[in-house]
Order: sequence, then C-alpha cells, then structure tokens
Amino acid sequence: MPKDRERYRYIEVGLERGSWILARFEEDARRHQMSDQPGKLVALRLIEYYESKQEREIPSSRETSPVGNGRPALQPASDQGISKNTRQAQGDSILEISQQETENADEAANYWANK
Repeated sequence: MPKDRERYRYIEVGLERGSWILARFEEDARRHQMSDQPGKLVALRLIEYYESKQEREIPSSRETSPVGNGRPALQPASDQGISKNTRQAQGDSILEISQQETENADEAANYWANK
C-alpha cells in the first residue's frame, strides 16, 4: 500500500543496533503483538507521551475539577513549601518536573520501559 502523503507526515527514526532502547522497543513490540508494525508503535508511544505530558501541565485557575477523561486535574502548587516545579494531582503523589532535560528524558525512558 502506498504512503498517503496528503494525510500523514512521515518521519524516519533510527535506533542504534544493540542499544538498550532498541531492545526495550523490540520487547514492547513483541509484548503488544506489533513487531510487524514498528511505525504504528512509535506513533502510539508518542501519543501516550504527549497525553501524559499534557496532564502534568498546570491547568488554568478555572480547571480545578477532575478532567473528563477520568484522570485527575492537576492542582496549582501553593506557597506551603511546595516549589513552583512541583504539582500534585488530586489523590496522587507529588510530581517533580526537573529543569534538566536529561532527567526528564531518563524519566520518560523509564516510564516506557515499565509499560
């Protein structure tokens, strides 16, 4: 089937052979029976990543009730000893947002490895 370039933007991704991330990706694909569809698995994981990132963003002051998708809305941090880079979801533990991109990337890689 030819690529639908009108509907999709195709992005080439390369993972180093023998790398830990390639091994985890291949295991993820096997676990979800998508070994023959690596592109779709990458798209699925990107969707999940950006959805989880969106959930961690600070809601506006009028968004303090639970989100319609069944996930809790995040509460703005108060001045009671919680830093501006810490947010707490209703009923959840505190979420730390690092200013170091590598820490955030490592946390994301660990998240996907445990899925």
